[in-house]
Amino acid sequence: EKIGQTMGMAGVSITVTSLTDMFAFLLGVSSSLPALSDFCIFAFIGILFDFFFQITFFAGWMVLDTRRQKANRIDGFPFIKRTTDTVACCCFPSCGRIFAAPAGGRLRWFVTKFYVPALQPAAVRAIVIAVFFGLFGFMAYAASNLEQDFDYRWFVPSGAKLHETFELKDEWYGSYSGPPVWVVTPDSEVFDYSLIPEQGRLDNLAQIVQENEWILPSSVTAWYALYREYVWECGQVVAPINTTCIATNATCLKRECTDASGELCYPYCSFGKVQRSSTGEPLIDANNNTLRGAALDKYLVDSEGNALPDGIPVEGSYLPPAYFWSWLDQFLSDDPRGAAVASNFVWRADSYVRSEAEVARGIRGARFRAVYEDIEKAQDQIDSMTSLRSDVESAGVGDENASYPYMFAYLFYEQYAVIVREAIVNLVLALTAVFFITLLVMGNLGATLLVLLCVLMVDVDILGLMWLWDLTIDSVTIINLVLAIGLTVDYSAHVAHAFLMAQGTHLERMNHALIEMGTAVIHGAFSTFLAVLVLAGADSYIFTVFFKQFFGICLFGATHGLVFLPVVLSFIGPSASEPFDKQHGKRTQDEPVQEMTKPSHADVKETRTANVPGTAAAISAGQQDV
Repeated sequence: EKIGQTMGMAGVSITVTSLTDMFAFLLGVSSSLPALSDFCIFAFIGILFDFFFQITFFAGWMVLDTRRQKANRIDGFPFIKRTTDTVACCCFPSCGRIFAAPAGGRLRWFVTKFYVPALQPAAVRAIVIAVFFGLFGFMAYAASNLEQDFDYRWFVPSGAKLHETFELKDEWYGSYSGPPVWVVTPDSEVFDYSLIPEQGRLDNLAQIVQENEWILPSSVTAWYALYREYVWECGQVVAPINTTCIATNATCLKRECTDASGELCYPYCSFGKVQRSSTGEPLIDANNNTLRGAALDKYLVDSEGNALPDGIPVEGSYLPPAYFWSWLDQFLSDDPRGAAVASNFVWRADSYVRSEAEVARGIRGARFRAVYEDIEKAQDQIDSMTSLRSDVESAGVGDENASYPYMFAYLFYEQYAVIVREAIVNLVLALTAVFFITLLVMGNLGATLLVLLCVLMVDVDILGLMWLWDLTIDSVTIINLVLAIGLTVDYSAHVAHAFLMAQGTHLERMNHALIEMGTAVIHGAFSTFLAVLVLAGADSYIFTVFFKQFFGICLFGATHGLVFLPVVLSFIGPSASEPFDKQHGKRTQDEPVQEMTKPSHADVKETRTANVPGTAAAISAGQQDV
């Protein structure tokens, strides 16, 4: 009978809060943010099983514990039966009379004796409403100042040695440059790099990237420009600086520079690439000379494919399509400048030393490097990403989206671009779930709207607290905001349901709701706060944020559920639901709600009040009993 009465009283509230939480998180699974979507799946499953065990496993153990009490067996040691009716404290039987709590607990006694009477004057309740709406207005202003921001360094514990690296980087390069960005170009089967028009697009792409407003000046390292310059130099007059070659003249055409013995100083200009073993070691002949490919002077061509004379400017010139891939392979293999960018190519052949046939197969993709300016604001970072993407797309290197910029930080920039929209969508979906589930279970539109108002006000208060506590909008804080909706429903729905079930005037029903459910709400908020209190001094960014936001959830959720909502209900609360006739299984109009037992100290008169559900008379009786 007791467990039936208990589930009849608290079961509806548990069902309301569990269903609203489950559906709120279930709707959050649709989020485009993987972290938020995965969290919502985890939370939905957790709440589902928690609800199941509360109404089955936990309820069953409560029945067994009630039988233990009735059998006069000691709590924690049910195999020991007390010989007297006195409450025992371990080995000191008499201490039970000293520390015995009032019936219903000291917290319920405090709520009945002090808290509920304090809310009786209408002026006090009016002040409460004014204060809460004033707080809401201030927190709404504070929330309007929130900004998007995120730094991967936040995830590094404060005492980690890695922070020394960050500090050195900031000291030497912090205000000069931002992160490097790579511009990726497509497969040679999609975009034929060797064709002259395509070479023009490739060269134009590098210029467009360099002219982007967010790119650091002179920071683009385009492999095509280096490759073309490598060939172009062969037709230029130079002063030899090759220390292994003593030129016969002070200046010479680079392709023709020789030493005293007649050996070419720059043989790459007239021969193919160095012949190498399978391990990459250069091959030499019997005379200790390096073996090279076939003799062929390197030259550039114009837009029509005609060979250009030596000494012309590099602008407007191109690599001969017939030798594009073989000379590129030689540039990457033999020249120091080419070796510096060789890792930016993915050849179709996997060989370490590529044959002519393997080189002719082309590449799977390539990339070149640029450097962003130092950008701090999240919106500027979003703009820099979208601007560079648009510029790369406009160059026409390959089909749509075949070429694109990329860097690791784009993972965060993409989050910035959608985080506000995702936050609004998920919060609206969660509030929608709260509204419909609460309305379905409670069956009262007025109570549902007031619960929804409390949830909305608490979320705004938490957003304001985030600004006051130097938090920003990111995936971690958004997850906690969605979670706040579920917890806030718990604090408000219990009180609203108890108010609906109570009979009498609005003020009497408010008193009843606070006496019946106030203790449970306080226990829930305080236990949740204690659970996260250990995170207050954590080094982890996630744990620190978790503590700060849960501090607000517990504080604002409990105060709105215990102070604001009851006061509002006392003024504009909905009509009472019809009581239920347990004997005949139907609603009645005059069944009273019984009051719980009052304090029962040995030196205090034990009194049980009934038929006056949370009225001023019940409060007065409770005060007289203590």
